[in-house]
Amino acid sequence: MSRTAAITIVLIGAPQVAEGAPLRVSILSDGACPAATEVVRHLRRSLTDAAVLVHPAPATDVVEIADNGDHYTIKARDEERSIQDLLRDCDERARVAAVFAAMILDPPTIDTTDGQSDPASTPALKGRSLQTDTPAQQVGTKDAPAWLSLGLLTSWAGSSEQPFALGPEVAIGIAHGILRLQSSLAITTPIKLRFGEAKADVVRLPANVSAYVGTRRSDVDVAVGLGLAVEGLHIAGRGDFTPHTQSVLQLGLRAAARGRLLLDEGRSLFCDINGTFVPSTHDLAIEPDGVVGSTPPVWFGVTLGGTIGL
Repeated sequence: MSRTAAITIVLIGAPQVAEGAPLRVSILSDGACPAATEVVRHLRRSLTDAAVLVHPAPATDVVEIADNGDHYTIKARDEERSIQDLLRDCDERARVAAVFAAMILDPPTIDTTDGQSDPASTPALKGRSLQTDTPAQQVGTKDAPAWLSLGLLTSWAGSSEQPFALGPEVAIGIAHGILRLQSSLAITTPIKLRFGEAKADVVRLPANVSAYVGTRRSDVDVAVGLGLAVEGLHIAGRGDFTPHTQSVLQLGLRAAARGRLLLDEGRSLFCDINGTFVPSTHDLAIEPDGVVGSTPPVWFGVTLGGTIGL
């Protein structure tokens, strides 16, 4: 998007404001794209007679800028705009924010033939749009392009003496459009396996990297994913198991479906239902009978928790 196009776009919908005392303006940005200092630098070029400050100060017009990842919002007085910017061009954002603020706080006028003054206007342009927030756009600001999540994993191993296990799970993820990439790590309480008179306690440490494809409807985000799983197992045998304790790593394929309820400020609640298939299981041996069984080939899990934006 060219600088001329960006400056022209911000003129759309700018109201006329009566002249008054010399302007005092404060810039408040919640992130680094754009940085408040860059907006101040550009705005001082437009409002040469105004006092433009980086932080809020008494008796000033506060211009608020919110970085929401693939879009950002600008608010000056009673006017607010949301602008899509998938490329995250921070310098361009600063220029657009400065021009928008200047148009709201000190709009230019054009003398007409009857002697009255009308605010400047321009035709609509193609490209990135500048528009008043709609309810759907306000929902979009609730999500975050990157997040950290913490949840409780309920794991099920199928046929075993005590198939269910619980444990904490931590994950980090990023999003771009409909795509999400997430990596998680968990640890569970022991699952008890029985083979005749022999028993084994298996502590599971599942980790994975999964890619999701999602869609959003109102405050709900739904996604399905597929990824690579690494299953760490610590096995403690009872009875005549040989060896009595050992740790193994297994590779598997993980499939999942996840739903999120989007809250404010990049927070959400989620439920992730997943299954991991391990094609090469680990044999469990007992003397003198030899191999009596193996670790489960399929693990099912449900994780409930919450996320915060990064």
